[in-house]
Amino acid sequence: MRIAVAAETGADLEGPVCRHFGQAGHFVLVDCEDGLIQHSESVPNPFFGEHKHGQIPRFLQKAGVDAVLSGGMGAGAIKMFGRLGITPVTGAQGSVRETVELFLAGSLAGSAPCADSVTHHH
Repeated sequence: MRIAVAAETGADLEGPVCRHFGQAGHFVLVDCEDGLIQHSESVPNPFFGEHKHGQIPRFLQKAGVDAVLSGGMGAGAIKMFGRLGITPVTGAQGSVRETVELFLAGSLAGSAPCADSVTHHH
């Protein structure tokens, strides 16, 4: 399984999770097997600062991602990931490593649009 975590920095597993998916400066791609982290790499978000709807989800799909974890995410991104067969998960916080471990243990699941998305009726 390959997991993408929206990250504030390029500090790989020890870096902080980004509070909002679309504002992530990096994504940490984490390969897991049998519930354990096998490999990780931090990749810069090629659309950081300005992105159009669907660009980041398609970028992560091409990277072979099965699930994406973030602090928050808009309704449009959640729907797009669902259409692409990628599981979106919100509510992540702390380090990338902690977030992945919680997800693998089943303690972090589900997604809900962030408050900004709800306010703007997205």
